[in-house]
Amino acid sequence: MKKFILLFVIFIIIILVMNYPVEYTIGINYKVSSIKIPLYAKLSGFFYRDWMYKSISSEIVSGKIKDIEKAIAIFNWVIENVSSKIPVGFKVIDDHPLNIIIRGYGKSDQLADIFTILCCYAGMDAGYSRIYSENKDASLNVAFVKINGMWFLFDVFGRYIFRDRKNQLVTLKTLVKENLSDRKIIVGYNLFIKNIKLVEPKNFKRAKMQKPFNRFLNLF
Repeated sequence: MKKFILLFVIFIIIILVMNYPVEYTIGINYKVSSIKIPLYAKLSGFFYRDWMYKSISSEIVSGKIKDIEKAIAIFNWVIENVSSKIPVGFKVIDDHPLNIIIRGYGKSDQLADIFTILCCYAGMDAGYSRIYSENKDASLNVAFVKINGMWFLFDVFGRYIFRDRKNQLVTLKTLVKENLSDRKIIVGYNLFIKNIKLVEPKNFKRAKMQKPFNRFLNLF
């Protein structure tokens, strides 16, 4: 009887905890609002997204051996499946990255977000940041991916991969050091690469935090 009562109490506690109201935030046309949803709904959504990211990433990189091949495959998939143009009459929505994939369109930071998350699920360190021109009158969201111990730069929104004249990917270190002087790169990027040294890729966490285990560790 005591065991039954104990199990019943535990069951009730679990029900109460899982129905505890938590905040869900969403931005629509740059106006942020929040609603209360039960904890179980937020948790189930989190684990569902984790599964979807794994599934999508695995499908994209299937058959690819090298990380550089995986990153390029993910880059091509994102620009082919997620439009950088907001359809006329459609709202700009900022919620979970998976929903951007489902909607099929997103802003520059959202495209970079999706790309880096999928790269992370493919086993690479990745993140994105906004970089500014020297006089800060213009900005650009770019993605960083660590491949074989070196950081590489991708402009998902601009559909541009930084390569040299031999069509090989250029490392971030080389871009900053040589300032694009002898690279086959759109001239406009020079305005931003000068300040890219202000970005610290080692601090990227967002893509990793989409994984339940990493999110759990971050609590401590």
